[in-house]
Amino acid sequence: MPVIKSKLLPKIPRAERSSVANHVYEALLSRIMKLELKPYAPISENAIAEEYGVSRTPVREAMARLANQHLLDVYPQRGTYISPLRMGEVVKAQFVREALECSAVRIAAENSDDEFIKNLKIEIKKQTHAMENIDHTLFFELDEQFHRLIFSQANLGNVWDEIAPLKLHMDRFRYLAVPDVNNSMLMIQQHTIIVKNIENHAIKELDRAVRTHTRRLFMQIPEFRQRYKDYFDTEDDYDWNSFGGHLEGLNDD
Repeated sequence: MPVIKSKLLPKIPRAERSSVANHVYEALLSRIMKLELKPYAPISENAIAEEYGVSRTPVREAMARLANQHLLDVYPQRGTYISPLRMGEVVKAQFVREALECSAVRIAAENSDDEFIKNLKIEIKKQTHAMENIDHTLFFELDEQFHRLIFSQANLGNVWDEIAPLKLHMDRFRYLAVPDVNNSMLMIQQHTIIVKNIENHAIKELDRAVRTHTRRLFMQIPEFRQRYKDYFDTEDDYDWNSFGGHLEGLNDD
């Protein structure tokens, strides 16, 4: 059973006492997403309240939010545990992201200008630097920023933030994959292809590049399910074979 190290929350101003539950929620969410709290690990209100130096009420509220997002599994009389990675949840999250991003990048390309292209290329350079320095958290954040720039150029910046809760399960798998240097290199290569197609206003190629990019994690799932068996739902009955057509014809450019 993993031991959770003390991670006291920053002191919360009195005027913000009502937001304690949100602070606890954000702290726990970050640790779950980054797999610091690993799938199947037990978690309790008492332990978290003591660890963060808060009462049980905000912890209970935070944990209820996480359970509603299927990031915690609650078993009456048995306890609460960090949810394992479930393929059905990952597929749903990817489906939403791909649908919205393909539309957003098309609009962004139509509204493209030199400043936009310059900023995207700067983000790619930052990603390369983060990869070379083995800074996985920064690399993930820069990947998010790259895609947020695209939505912003399409005047849909708020949409990227609004879909964040919808893609939590996909993002947790992404955190699992980021430390793999080959995966990071592939992401940078695909980002470069996306920028090239935006710059050339090659809409058809751009659509294909974005779909390939957003679906890349499905190419890796079989390998990661073997490498991290303890992280995936052992009773997951998702029909993986039915997903083959979703990947057909999509090769890395």
